[in-house]
Amino acid sequence: MQQFGSFTAHEVLKKLRADNRKDYLDIFHQKRRDQRHEHSVWQDVQAKNVLGKEDTMATVQVDFYSAKKFDLNFINEKGEKEHPVIVHRAIMGSFDRFFAFLTEYTGGNFPVWLSPVQALIIPVGEKFNDYGEKVLRKLKSAGVRAEMDKSNETLGKKIRAGKTKKIPYLLVVGEKEKEAETVAVNFRDKKEQETMPIKQFAELIQKEIVEKK
Repeated sequence: MQQFGSFTAHEVLKKLRADNRKDYLDIFHQKRRDQRHEHSVWQDVQAKNVLGKEDTMATVQVDFYSAKKFDLNFINEKGEKEHPVIVHRAIMGSFDRFFAFLTEYTGGNFPVWLSPVQALIIPVGEKFNDYGEKVLRKLKSAGVRAEMDKSNETLGKKIRAGKTKKIPYLLVVGEKEKEAETVAVNFRDKKEQETMPIKQFAELIQKEIVEKK
């Protein structure tokens, strides 16, 4: 076991966690470890998924073994070769596991800044596609991830499809909106629909994106 003065690496970690009022799980003495774990200490962040299974979300490991195994060294201040201590750091674990937990936690209702599609423009009919394209261009120029539903489905089906995809904002455009240069905003988290100028909506969603809401 690697020594720090008169203390082993595990004793140092145990004291550090005690000083910060954190529990210390001594896996090394609970079950037989291979040679790598014999010369390493690590801290993990564990989380339970919706099925109650515990997974490792993040880990930091101090490794005293690999440098010797692969003969990694540096020249110290005495001009002598010395094996370094290697720190393995995976703050998010694997990206697929991280996003799986994020999806479970949010139920797919990602915050606006993280949503793949932040606003969906829904023309009430094909003849309003040109105005929808105009709205789309303005939102994209404002840095908003927006799309438009040009399908021939009914308005109700388009709105249901957008809600199923959990898109934060559904913007309905028709005759009134075209004449007034506005959008009818359907919010993901409330039932009321609100009509507002395109510029006002762009400013509203930009604020949410910047503030990461």
